[in-house]
Amino acid sequence: MKKIVIILAAMCCVMGVKAQVVNEGDASLVYYMPKNALQVKIHYKATTYKAGPYKDFAKELLGIDDVIQRNESDYELTKATVRTITSPDFSRPVVVTAKANIPLQLLALTKDGLLAGYNVSSNELHPAFPTQQEPQGPQGNHRSFDRVKAKTSIPEEVTRAVTKREKAELLAKQIYRLRETRIYLLSGEVDKMPTDGEATKEVLRQLEAEEKGLTELFTGTKSIRHLSETFVYEPTQSERYVLCRFSEADGLIDKEDEVGEPVVLNAQVMRQIAGEAQDETKDKGQRTKDKVMLSPIMYNLPGWLDYTIEYGVQCLASKSLPIAQFGIAVPLAQNLFTGKVLPQIVFNTQTGNIKNIHQ
Repeated sequence: MKKIVIILAAMCCVMGVKAQVVNEGDASLVYYMPKNALQVKIHYKATTYKAGPYKDFAKELLGIDDVIQRNESDYELTKATVRTITSPDFSRPVVVTAKANIPLQLLALTKDGLLAGYNVSSNELHPAFPTQQEPQGPQGNHRSFDRVKAKTSIPEEVTRAVTKREKAELLAKQIYRLRETRIYLLSGEVDKMPTDGEATKEVLRQLEAEEKGLTELFTGTKSIRHLSETFVYEPTQSERYVLCRFSEADGLIDKEDEVGEPVVLNAQVMRQIAGEAQDETKDKGQRTKDKVMLSPIMYNLPGWLDYTIEYGVQCLASKSLPIAQFGIAVPLAQNLFTGKVLPQIVFNTQTGNIKNIHQ
């Protein structure tokens, strides 16, 4: 029954809310050290080429050499972005009792059971920061030939033509007529000019769009899409970890598919060492005295992870990050809680260390 009460205590504590649990006369509280994973987003670009149905007549009828000859796609790896995600480490629980005369109701936990603060207001735990949205890559032109036809006025005589050459010749004549109309409009040699300058610009835009749509039936189309895929990696040791593979012909593929080149996360772990985790502001004598004056409130001193994300000789991302699970649990000094004024402590819920403390 006691265990059930303690577990319920941890589940009921939320960020910024004071928490106190009575366990058969003894106040106790359970929270967890955090652990971190990397959320890696691989960004790449897909370029799709689609040949026009009248490509074989582009040189002869329009004098155009630069023509897409076949339908194909190619892919290019552009960058990687990484963010840290946090969850409770259920293998590292901390049970705090009130036997040390520390008011547990002043401890604030997150809804996931991570230590957030002591003797601080909700506003201090949740400062108002402007939200930043991840920049979106430019969107490609996804025009298909069906859409070209829908936006382009195909002369009725083209639809009645029997052979493909006849259709191509009629389309080429329409392109030349559009070009002539644009020239006459620019020179003012038309029977009925648009009413003003803006109307003239709009007519010119329509003529250019019409010509472009018809011309693409000869030259083909090129469309670009900016794509991404997300992977989650939880570091446990120094290693070279294959996130996925990439092929210029097929794009992002499964890491087990050896057709592509591997996209590798190279992780170098630096764990926190207990013997070096003492407060560097204290001398050796003070540390010795503090050994018998430790509170039951534990916080985390994170270790570090140096990572690079590599594709061949290309480095897509590189950074050094604090990682909670490579750290050690350290107790707060008991004498922090013995003065007339209780300390105000804010903890970093992502890594478990102290963000700031005011006595």
